[in-house]
Amino acid sequence: MSVDISYARKINLNITTIFFVICCFPWVNFSTNTFDSQPWALLSGSIILLIDKQKRIPKYILIPLILTILGFIISTYQTNLDEFNFSDLIPYVLRSLFNFSSFYIVLILSWNAFSRGYEKLKLINIIKFTNFIYYIFAFVQIQFPSIVKFLVNSRGMWGNERGLNSLTPEPTYFAFFLIFSSLIIFAARGFSFKEDKLIHLMNIFAITFVAQSSSGIFILLILFFGNIVRRFLKLKISKKDFIIGTLVTTFLFIILPLISQNILIGRRFIDLFSKILENPNMIFLADESTRTRIGSIFLTIYIAFTNYLIPQGILGLYSAINEYSSSFGGIFKESFSGRLMTWIGDWIYTLGIFGLSSLSIFYIKIKSKMHSGVQYYFLAIFWFILLFSIPISFPFPAILISLLLTNSREEYLFE
Repeated sequence: MSVDISYARKINLNITTIFFVICCFPWVNFSTNTFDSQPWALLSGSIILLIDKQKRIPKYILIPLILTILGFIISTYQTNLDEFNFSDLIPYVLRSLFNFSSFYIVLILSWNAFSRGYEKLKLINIIKFTNFIYYIFAFVQIQFPSIVKFLVNSRGMWGNERGLNSLTPEPTYFAFFLIFSSLIIFAARGFSFKEDKLIHLMNIFAITFVAQSSSGIFILLILFFGNIVRRFLKLKISKKDFIIGTLVTTFLFIILPLISQNILIGRRFIDLFSKILENPNMIFLADESTRTRIGSIFLTIYIAFTNYLIPQGILGLYSAINEYSSSFGGIFKESFSGRLMTWIGDWIYTLGIFGLSSLSIFYIKIKSKMHSGVQYYFLAIFWFILLFSIPISFPFPAILISLLLTNSREEYLFE
């Protein structure tokens, strides 16, 4: 009997490993469709959970799941009341259902894996291995862009003022993939940087010079200078911190502007950085894409709270264009034309109080497991990054949340 249990556990762990590998390629479609995000994690995860007779769901995941379902139903009904035929809403219903279902499937399966003792070192090795695959395909894209276009719906191309996107739709997604890769490795390693220093430094380099994502570089700067401020306030600035801070500052404000005039001239992130250096007040107006992304963050939260956190529908900001397009002087008018470009904003805008409550439950539970300044800073950075244009269906945030939730055994509502 014990042999059977051990064999079943080994099979389960191997299946979980395959699932985590699948989660590392959420945009690869082999030209089978025209969508950016793919359903591979949702489909494989659903099958694994259906056949897993020992799966468990803790209260702090089940309650947000119920709240999300209620918010989704109300939001869909709210949209239907706004003079839209339900048949016209079906694509939007399916998209929202796909996003939130993907999040919870990955979260529940990952939580069960880590709760049963899935080796975090194995997860770290999976992330590292797939990172190298992404590096390889980034350089494949330079010589053989058709190969990358076959694998993903690629919108990036070396030489068109943007960076490379590798196995993602665009350079910004590539940057977020690398950022979350480092976050997962850092958390899985027990909030330690030293053991995986090489992969972290490689990701920083790739975000800056390969993906060349403005959003990614901005997050790196916030992370770095925020950590310097944190250590300064705790009077823990070392000689090494001072030297690194001096080198980074010198690079940003002296070396980078110099090389941008020759090597990187015309690159989008350099042009944007130069405009902001010339006039910091231009940060909201310097670039249309930047305005759209920042506007999505401000508008989703502003409109949600202005309407007392009532779910605002599943059409994104499009349904609010007539009433709020002139908000903030109209500088964010481009944000109303497309999808919601903020992970947290999507939860709060689409689900209202139900989404905010769900996120609050996750936050409170994770915070209760934090015991050091590094962990608190990590949590703050994590939630800050989630304000950016990250699809809810992207598996890495759910995996990271499950990692942060599984430090001890908890009570279960049902098995």
